[in-house]
Amino acid sequence: MDKLIKKINGTASAQAIQQGLVMAIPLLMIGSFALIFKSLPFTFYQKFIITFANGFFVDFFTFINQVTFGIISLFTVFSVSIRYAQIKSTKLNLLAGALSSALGGYVIFIGLFEDDFSTASFGANGLFTAIFCAVCGSMLFFKILSYERIAVRFYTVGADSNFNRTLSVIIPSAIVLIFAFLINHIISSLFGVAGFEAMFHTTLIAFVNSISNDVVQALLYALLTGLLWFFGIHGANLFNPVLGSALFGDQTGGIINKTFIDVFIFPGGSGATIALLIAVLLSAREKNAVKLAKISIIPAFFNINELMIYGLPILYNPYFLAPFLMVPMVTTIVSYLAVSSGFVPLPINNSVEWVTPILFGGYQATGSVMGSLLQIINIAIGVFIYRWFLRRCETALDENRQYNLNLLIDVVKKSEKTGKSIYLLDQKGIIGVTARVLAEDLRHILLKKDGVDASALQLYYQPQYDNRNKCTGAEALLRWNHPHFHMIYPPLIIMLAREIQLLNELERYIFETACHDIARFKSENISQQRISVNATAVSLQDTDFFAFIKDLISRYPEINGVLEIELTEQMSFILSETVNTQMTAIKEAGIQFAIDDFSMGHTSIKYLQSDLFDLVKLDGSLILDMMENTRSEEIISSIISLSQSIGFRIIAECVETKEQIEKLESLGCFVYQGYYFSPPLPLKEYLQRMKKEQTQAPQLSNR
Repeated sequence: MDKLIKKINGTASAQAIQQGLVMAIPLLMIGSFALIFKSLPFTFYQKFIITFANGFFVDFFTFINQVTFGIISLFTVFSVSIRYAQIKSTKLNLLAGALSSALGGYVIFIGLFEDDFSTASFGANGLFTAIFCAVCGSMLFFKILSYERIAVRFYTVGADSNFNRTLSVIIPSAIVLIFAFLINHIISSLFGVAGFEAMFHTTLIAFVNSISNDVVQALLYALLTGLLWFFGIHGANLFNPVLGSALFGDQTGGIINKTFIDVFIFPGGSGATIALLIAVLLSAREKNAVKLAKISIIPAFFNINELMIYGLPILYNPYFLAPFLMVPMVTTIVSYLAVSSGFVPLPINNSVEWVTPILFGGYQATGSVMGSLLQIINIAIGVFIYRWFLRRCETALDENRQYNLNLLIDVVKKSEKTGKSIYLLDQKGIIGVTARVLAEDLRHILLKKDGVDASALQLYYQPQYDNRNKCTGAEALLRWNHPHFHMIYPPLIIMLAREIQLLNELERYIFETACHDIARFKSENISQQRISVNATAVSLQDTDFFAFIKDLISRYPEINGVLEIELTEQMSFILSETVNTQMTAIKEAGIQFAIDDFSMGHTSIKYLQSDLFDLVKLDGSLILDMMENTRSEEIISSIISLSQSIGFRIIAECVETKEQIEKLESLGCFVYQGYYFSPPLPLKEYLQRMKKEQTQAPQLSNR
């Protein structure tokens, strides 16, 4: 079951619905508070807003409600179709094509130009139709576009390229609209209704009218309302026209009536989501969910739950379907037994406004504190049920994110292996979505925006040891412990930073952090060691880089003779005159340079012609291969011999076994870095290790 849910959640449709509904949160937030201020069930307050300035406040709050909740379906067509298009492509013309297809289909299905059209279709009543059209219209548009013979490419000489590309979506969009019209026309002809939406609503209301008036009816109503909400249909609004007669009749002395449902079955709104809100506040690990719950407290207190339903979201989220249906059914049974047994007194007052706050509603409905106590019991039951499903949902969400991240990392590793450049932010499907999410989070960290934990981006240190087991230095390695995706593959961080044009900012963040840590080493009496930091050609080609390093030296004099800059061969670094001048100035200021991933490529040989470098780090792939491949051993021997003859120091990377150390030692390499000695360590652990090694003879755990 979990595999099926993950597969569904990984589709472009599910992603578009969930992300599109999240975009509606600002609209819902404004509408929720407008509704609260309009409907506060206090006599003195209602008298004031009705009489003040001829009902100015009533008109104002009504207007705000109409331009928020009143157009939520219309807004959803835009948000979901745009998100679907963005998942499929970032091209502006395709976004326009998907939107026009979805919006046109929606207009047709709600019967906008029919005589009996109601603007209620723009609100919650039309939400299912809006989501259906947004997803299906966009999906059909992209499907048609994939057929080359149909998707005619228009071209106008001298016209803007965006204009030409936009023309190319005319035919696919037109086909979608024709298809929507035909479906709607067939439905209208067969069922004698205005169209798709009218047929849907008419069928549901007819079904409710056929149900008998008893506790089974209440259970079915609770189930059906929740199920409709899950698919984006405001079930309560849909059934309100028949609540007074066919549904529960006109019971004033009986148990089940509209107030019974509002107050006891649905505390906090449909699905008893006040219980979910409390469950999130008590135990959720997801920071976004907790933030949403906090801003939803006040609306939920007045039984307005759209923020929770749209924001988590509950809509189209398989993990919340079961509790969203289960909790109201359980509270129906508990409430019915409590009232029928006399625990809560009759009659249930039928005049309680649905926005009456939690606890007050229970008291007002029964005239007894037992009514408030029953609400507390129902909410507690709901919290217990929701918490179990919440944990399961968060676990599945973590696994799904990790799966998506691994897909993205596989793309990066394939690019590294083949040498073929890629643009991650243009990737299609969930890979592109994941890349864009990470890129935006990285942008916020590097630009130091509010709401992000900059400490998630930090440096780990991997110690380097000589053949006498003495630590001679360490390499600073970038690590990003993302709050949702956990540890991010370092090359992925670099690629994203480059694509969002913040690679300079990232590298300066790394150098700044490394210099700060070097100063801390001295303050904690750690013996002076070399700390190497990776840099790209992009930084050294930046004319401001030397000024930045010079500023670091002035602020952190401890780095003089300690900081070492590593340049990777994979960056195809070219020693231009400008770069050579920059490096010379930096070296004269006391900073050394190292060549990382050194092999026998053309670029490597060119490095050896320069007197700017002091250290060679052997390519790790050669080290890992040398025990089985004599050619790798011979290449390593040649590099060591050549480097020693012209004064380069040598370090071997990726050292993992004692046999590798013995082989390297026999070849003339005496300094090593790798997991045989230590994995990269967070700053705190690295400091502890260095302090321990300074107070006793160095011991290698695996040697």
